[in-house]
Amino acid sequence: MPHHRALLAILSIVTVLAGGGIALAQKADKQPGTMMPRQIELSEKSARNAIDAYLVIKDKFGDGKIKSVTGPGAALVARSAMAAFRGITDSHGFATPEEWQRTLTTFLMTFALAKEGRLARMDEQIRQMEGNPSVPKAMVELMKNSRPSENNIKVMQAVSSDPAYAAKILNARGR
Repeated sequence: MPHHRALLAILSIVTVLAGGGIALAQKADKQPGTMMPRQIELSEKSARNAIDAYLVIKDKFGDGKIKSVTGPGAALVARSAMAAFRGITDSHGFATPEEWQRTLTTFLMTFALAKEGRLARMDEQIRQMEGNPSVPKAMVELMKNSRPSENNIKVMQAVSSDPAYAAKILNARGR
């Protein structure tokens, strides 16, 4: 999705700088048995802080600002960039960069599903699956767990209706 390209690029850079490898970070951040990111319960404060941190990170690291470095200085550059990244997430109230990543991903996924009208379709699919005895219960549960919680929908609505954050969200989504 084009609106997530900048976020994915930044997360990829950070993951590589952290030494974890992109595949490992993506695998760890998925709900078991799905391709959906692991969701967390949001608060208005955590959602706003995640968006604000993203914009600072994007300004500092985005748009090719980190160049590939090889040779003796590469480790120092990587440690310095990771320290700066951690400083940004820490200053926005996140215990770890992964906590920030999950918060932002949960918010943006909830935003996209709600604003693009996919929640109603998801609910209809769940109802159809529940009514179909040939669909395994585990499959129905996976679908239910992929749907944002009512709390997260309310948080997303509150934050996205705040004029100060409406433009920030569009920026975070790459629009």
